[in-house]
Amino acid sequence: MTHPLNPADPRDPRLRDVEASLRALLAQEAGRIMPEDRLHQIRQQSTSGARHGLPVWMLPVAASILAVLVGLGAWLTLRPASTPTPILPGTTSAAPSVPDSSPGPSSTASPSTSASASTSSTTVQLPVYYVGAGTTVNPFLLHRDFLPQPVADQSPTGLAAAAVTVSMSGRDRTGRALPAYPGLLVGWDADATATATLVASEIRLVLTKPGHSGLTAAQQRILVQSLVWTATAAAQANLPVRISVADGAQIFETMPAGVYQRPADTTADLAPIWVLSPLRWTPVNAAQPVTVTGQACTFEAAFSWELRNSGGVVRSGHGTASSGCPVRGDFSIPLGVLPADDYTIRVWEVSMKDGSVFTEEVMPFTVR
Repeated sequence: MTHPLNPADPRDPRLRDVEASLRALLAQEAGRIMPEDRLHQIRQQSTSGARHGLPVWMLPVAASILAVLVGLGAWLTLRPASTPTPILPGTTSAAPSVPDSSPGPSSTASPSTSASASTSSTTVQLPVYYVGAGTTVNPFLLHRDFLPQPVADQSPTGLAAAAVTVSMSGRDRTGRALPAYPGLLVGWDADATATATLVASEIRLVLTKPGHSGLTAAQQRILVQSLVWTATAAAQANLPVRISVADGAQIFETMPAGVYQRPADTTADLAPIWVLSPLRWTPVNAAQPVTVTGQACTFEAAFSWELRNSGGVVRSGHGTASSGCPVRGDFSIPLGVLPADDYTIRVWEVSMKDGSVFTEEVMPFTVR
């Protein structure tokens, strides 16, 4: 009787025969197999992943990194927000800085600035624009002087009010009449005054009286502009100027109360020639050399000049500004050391049409 094969019994001799037969068959099949050279295919497979972003061998690494990043992002999203720093009583949070966008020549005041008056007056040089002789085309244009004036309130509004009062009344703050400028045009009574308020967007002038009647429309316009230029220069704030009259009247017959500003084209208002120094009413030291400085907007920047005293012409000459019209150029006339005396410097432009005086500026000064 034959017993069945028991694989669990290693002592069964028939297992050794089966094992031997299997080994022979496996050896026979293995001998039939011829290995292929697949190096080229392996390289192609390893680089095919690189053409799509990563080599094949880096895919598991990339997957691990991605898993870490996803986990980190989830933690950042779900974590509690940081607690803001509390603002203690009596403190303020820091506001983001904002670039200053105020106009270049102006030192603008804080929104709604009110002048604080000083207890005593101090003499300051007030910029005063007045209407004087213009050109043969525009007979009345603006000239500017820096006049030494006693001012108690030296805030921007105080300076603006003081300078505008001098400009409109034709008298300084001591009651002295302005010099007889060539073609000087005064548009208000001698006792007219002005108050000024400076806010963020405009300068506000309130006049005690309206201007004179009977003036031409062009004269009225340039007189109003004299207040605008004076107020903005004295307050050092190139802003629109709101002008009104205390009793609600118009400024002039053709100029209602309202907002006015400097024109973009300065040649429309300013006299072509200004003498900036020496200053009127400010004596020059006799030991110091005198240099006349000014601005000119003339044809090809050319001008003529002469220095006079009570005896007549002391010296004369011609000059050229740094640029010609329509740009206002700078000029200087060195006069050297002058004997103590009263002088007048006259600077003018000759008309290219007929050789006549097209425009001129006259400035008296004293050497002591």
